[in-house]
Amino acid sequence: MTSVDSRFQAASSESVSPMSRAVPVAVAALALLPFLGSVMFGMSDQSSPPLDVTRTRPALIFSEYLIDYGEEPIQPQPVLSAEFPFRNGGRQAVQVEQLIPSCGCVKPQMSRTTIPPGESGKLVLPIVTATEQPGFHSYLVRVRYADPEPREAQLEVKVVLPERSVLVEPRALFLMGQFSADEEHVVTVTDLRETALNVESVTSSHPGMTAHIVSRVRDETGSRTTVGIRVADGLSAGSQRGLVEVRTGNPEYPLLQIPVLARSRERSGADSVVVTPEEVRLIASPGPQHAGRLSLAFPEKWGKFRIETCPTQLTAHFEEDHPAGTDLRRLQLQLSFTQMPTVGTQHGVVTLVADEGRETITVPVRVIWPVVSSN
Repeated sequence: MTSVDSRFQAASSESVSPMSRAVPVAVAALALLPFLGSVMFGMSDQSSPPLDVTRTRPALIFSEYLIDYGEEPIQPQPVLSAEFPFRNGGRQAVQVEQLIPSCGCVKPQMSRTTIPPGESGKLVLPIVTATEQPGFHSYLVRVRYADPEPREAQLEVKVVLPERSVLVEPRALFLMGQFSADEEHVVTVTDLRETALNVESVTSSHPGMTAHIVSRVRDETGSRTTVGIRVADGLSAGSQRGLVEVRTGNPEYPLLQIPVLARSRERSGADSVVVTPEEVRLIASPGPQHAGRLSLAFPEKWGKFRIETCPTQLTAHFEEDHPAGTDLRRLQLQLSFTQMPTVGTQHGVVTLVADEGRETITVPVRVIWPVVSSN
């Protein structure tokens, strides 16, 4: 009996399929997975730095970090102000702690040093060009702040500065509406050169406009002369043009001109005028061969009249007639220079003054300087 049971057990064990034997092996392998994972992790390179997943982005965001004015010199100006707008893109307030410029020639200015979340502002980098040499320049400013982590941003300005010169700001005055003799309009003449410009006198070509020197100042931005211009209350209707001439003792800039255009009201039909052309172009050369022509028609009732010209080298000869069927007087003028105009003359004006000074007609003259060949 015992031998039969033994043979039965042996036969039974031999009849078990391979799949049946693999099941406990797979179960054992699954049981070992946690152990194998820990072994593999232990075998990894322990010298590699841990991954930092907690770093935050800087909160202070500038719209641009470099302002490049190009390879050509900029227009002359006493102070160049480069602006860098910014915004706090974080969730906490930003505190600007220090502005560090690359040199003492720039003094950065911050519109605000505490910036709440979502708020904006701007950093201005003023550059006093009068104290800088012409040519290429690069200006840097480092912005140190906390958000609340310590941060630093770097801003840069690249610019080519021009040769130092004399500036007139604004270059022309355009005035509209009603005028008052008590209101003074200001024009500034700035000399960026080391030698100060000496303004000797200022004059106005129009009888209804006056000009005078208000002040003279010299500081780090250059030498500045302020000119005040006033327009009379009873200025004639239509477009009135005048020239304010600034005379100096400097041979390079003996004359500076400030065109003034003042317009208050239109002329009525009975006082209408006809001007042809509306602007005269004249070559800066003396003699009748370079003359320009101008036609003026105005009401007969204006009575006596006179013709005035500016600059002083400009002269006007005219012939008068009366167009048939009208109450107008018409003048045919011939304009020319009696001698070469002063260096710096770019504008002129012809003024007809009539009706005992109550009515004026002004016509601008564009002065064209001939090109001198270098050969």
